[in-house]
Amino acid sequence: VAFNVFFATTPPTRWLHLVFMSTSILALVAFVLLIIAVYKPSEPKLTSPVDLSSLVEMVRADPQLSAELSRFLSESGLNITINTPPKPKPTALALLVNSSEVVAGGFLEVRGALISNNRPLVNEIVAIFIEGRAAAVVSTDGKGVFKAVVRISVYKPLVNITAVYIPLPGSAYLPSKASAAVRVLFNKTELQISAPEAVLWGSPIVLNISQRPPIVRTAIVRISNGTWSYGVNIELYSRAVVNLPTWNLDPGIYNISVYAPGVGVFALHMQLGG
Repeated sequence: VAFNVFFATTPPTRWLHLVFMSTSILALVAFVLLIIAVYKPSEPKLTSPVDLSSLVEMVRADPQLSAELSRFLSESGLNITINTPPKPKPTALALLVNSSEVVAGGFLEVRGALISNNRPLVNEIVAIFIEGRAAAVVSTDGKGVFKAVVRISVYKPLVNITAVYIPLPGSAYLPSKASAAVRVLFNKTELQISAPEAVLWGSPIVLNISQRPPIVRTAIVRISNGTWSYGVNIELYSRAVVNLPTWNLDPGIYNISVYAPGVGVFALHMQLGG
């Protein structure tokens, strides 16, 4: 009764104001209920694919973001579990060569096997290196076996052959390698060069070059003053005479060298002149 009397005795403007306030309160209550319903969903749904692993790494890298996410998960009651990928498995390589020695310039057959936990790894890539330089790239077969034929062009008494397995990014396996040593048989060669101590500008520099043992190969004669140089190719057997022009040179002191690359069983050689 008091309520009805209150409205009856209240001026019209006061009554309209109270009605407006009541409507506003009802709208606010409805808005709060809507927020609560949205804030506590029954089940989170993703509308597009999300890389959760990348998201986790991003959150871990930012302490402030990590703290905010922890607070949100605690208040919302959500529980997210990320499966940790398994650690890469160790691998082992075995390497064999068909001979313990080889003539320089000759070929060797290289064989081996790639396994992990005593199981062969199939269709994996293995690289073969000779003294650190790539010589072949092969793939393992259905039994994890690989083989290659490589040429030995290194003139050293003992050469290392290495097989290396480097898995692709994201592989389930770890890298591994194996090595074998091979003796290389070759003949040493000797070059001798004679040149005048001084020449007049415009006169040629006459070089006398000899080689032992006599073999046919192309040698490179180079003249340099430390900042500028040029070279000429010559065909060399046992002896050669080379005339180097001086009209294109500035007066000064020059160094002359002869380089003969290896040919078959005959090793390379370099000789410095005056």
